[in-house]
Amino acid sequence: MKHRALVVAFIATALVFAWQASTVHFNYGGNWTGLFCTGASQPVPPELDPGTMRSIHPIGYDGQMYRYVAHDPFFRKDYAQYVDDARLRYRRILVPLAAYALAGGRQSIIDYSFVLVILISVFAGCYWSSCYCVLHGRSEWWGLVFLLVPATISSIDRMLVDGTLAALFAGFLLYTERRDWRSLLAVCTLAALTRDTGILLPASVVLAAMLKSEFRRTALFGLSVLPAAAWAAFVSIHTPPSTAYRIATYPLFGHLQRLLVFRHDPAPWKQSILQVSDVVALLGLLVCLGLAVYSILPERMREIQICVGLFVILGLVLGAPSHLIEPYGYARPISPLLLFLMLRGSLFGLIAPLTLTLAVGVNLVVQVAGVAKGLLR
Repeated sequence: MKHRALVVAFIATALVFAWQASTVHFNYGGNWTGLFCTGASQPVPPELDPGTMRSIHPIGYDGQMYRYVAHDPFFRKDYAQYVDDARLRYRRILVPLAAYALAGGRQSIIDYSFVLVILISVFAGCYWSSCYCVLHGRSEWWGLVFLLVPATISSIDRMLVDGTLAALFAGFLLYTERRDWRSLLAVCTLAALTRDTGILLPASVVLAAMLKSEFRRTALFGLSVLPAAAWAAFVSIHTPPSTAYRIATYPLFGHLQRLLVFRHDPAPWKQSILQVSDVVALLGLLVCLGLAVYSILPERMREIQICVGLFVILGLVLGAPSHLIEPYGYARPISPLLLFLMLRGSLFGLIAPLTLTLAVGVNLVVQVAGVAKGLLR
């Protein structure tokens, strides 16, 4: 089983790297910093500016911020002033710090090691997903659905940390089913360091242990968040307060409001695609939340069911207009839930998350066209 799962993971990672190399070559002129989507009007640290490729978008995207964290994880170069929400970004330290460590702190190769960390995440996510599928009587190849998770796509495309958390969630599913507590403890510790929502993984183990009066496990997994808590305390000394909490609102309130808002685009054909995909994706999101609840209700209150339930709650309360503006953004925090539905193997459980995948994929149309045009020359 392990050997076949490794083959699946290797093939998936090779395909992802081939795509990245192609889009960098044909769309970014061979400059790998194009993957970080640095805004055309955004300030960039002077040392990084000469080699940075700018996006056509004025603001760019989150990957540029994690890049600055990777180049200055310990606040020695004052790059935090270039980060939009420094406390939020710096708390999500696992991927940037791993890139810094793999590069040995050498500034000239940190950007490349960042890409490598994302590829390692893809490999791990596909491997764990394949092993989990085999555990439930499905083919190892079903684990390739990990590549269809919105968090995975966006991390491959714009160097985000969400794909790494999705990969760790796949490990969480596998090691929970195997009752491999040591490996699960490691996964939970890393998840809490990856991004804020990663704390839901150890929290679910703690809650399940408390319900069973397993106090030793409760304490052990409670302590797994200490590295993240210690790092957050260090970050709070060097950064102003975060405003990220503003994306939370009353459950479902923001989602219903968003259905009445239509995005506009100068190109009529693109506007139609955006508006249709927005409605389909948002309805798909609500269906996914309902499916998740339906799938965990008959089960006992175990770690996986509790964790999925916590992600359902997260999906319901993250409803601020700024957060729900496009599927590329709001599909990422609940991607572990989407992966859970995909890996269950039912056709409907796959179709509903795919509405979000397709909506996210709309953002790749221009890149795909650029690569196709380059290959056909």
